[in-house]
Amino acid sequence: MQLLLPHFHKGIIYQIINIQNNKSYIGQTGTENPEEYIKSHFDAARRNADNHKKYLYNAIRKYGVQNFKWRVLGEIFECDKKELKQKLNEAETLCIYHFRTFGSDGENFDIIYGYNMTKYGDAPMKGKHHTKETKNKISKNNGKGMLGKKHKKSTCKKISLSVIKNAKNNPNYGSRNKPFTKEHCENISKSLIGHKDSEKTKIKKQRAKKNHTPTNCRIDLNNKINEIEKLHYNGISIYELSLIFNCSRTAIRNRLKN
Repeated sequence: MQLLLPHFHKGIIYQIINIQNNKSYIGQTGTENPEEYIKSHFDAARRNADNHKKYLYNAIRKYGVQNFKWRVLGEIFECDKKELKQKLNEAETLCIYHFRTFGSDGENFDIIYGYNMTKYGDAPMKGKHHTKETKNKISKNNGKGMLGKKHKKSTCKKISLSVIKNAKNNPNYGSRNKPFTKEHCENISKSLIGHKDSEKTKIKKQRAKKNHTPTNCRIDLNNKINEIEKLHYNGISIYELSLIFNCSRTAIRNRLKN
């Protein structure tokens, strides 16, 4: 008889330390690879990401990644993910208070000893309340976001510049206009060796061939513009014209516009 052992979920509390001034940041993660998670903070700082770790990312950009080290303060194991999250929050809150990474007195925010922006583990609104004005704004917005609104021209410019900047950092930027390399073509051909279309794909291809309008028909359509205009003038709809001339409705519309 085999005994079924419970599966334990693991979480850690970590500390990122600035070796130049000994300021630190306390965080938590339940990922299997905490080292990769910590590295994601440094990557986010390089990308100028702006979120609830703003002070930490600003410091990383200012002092450089080489001036930061990290360590695991503790590990927590739980069968239930919700209980694990609750215990991680409690442990993170205690560590933030112990290392004074939120405020030197542990209660009021300052940046003397650390980079945490809240004194509670993963709960920025704990102990706080929205003002009546904020509540009214939330209720009026009702989850609609930017629906019916327009960005300012200055905001649009900022968005476009940030998109271009991030796109240029992508190694595939501009690849749409570049021809495939021989190596790339060989890899594509190798991947297709032995490949067989599924029954659904075969049916789709057959339907596409039946509905495909040959190029000669499109060329002939240009020679029948006068006939199309006369028929349309006499009350024949665009849909009916597309059936008569065996082409798309868009093709008929384009000829009528011209």
